[in-house]
Amino acid sequence: MKCTACNSTELAATAHHRVFECEACGGLLSTGIYRGDTSEFVNLYEWHPEVVDGSEEDEQRYFDFTILSGDGSVNRVHGWFDRASKRLTQVG
Repeated sequence: MKCTACNSTELAATAHHRVFECEACGGLLSTGIYRGDTSEFVNLYEWHPEVVDGSEEDEQRYFDFTILSGDGSVNRVHGWFDRASKRLTQVG
């Protein structure tokens, strides 16, 4: 498996057995996670306040999750989030 942000193959396991953290860029990747489990890493329903100065950009991380829904559908969501607040900064 490769990081879709930086193409690194150096991935570390997280507390969730289907989510990995890229050791090169800190991005989070998942090959299949339930939507309810995503909040452990990223809050998909809240936006982070706009970054005013460059100091907060260092806290932004990429994520790429394949989400499994209860009805059997599979969706992909990816973008950037603020590591401290877990709020979205960009989707797609």
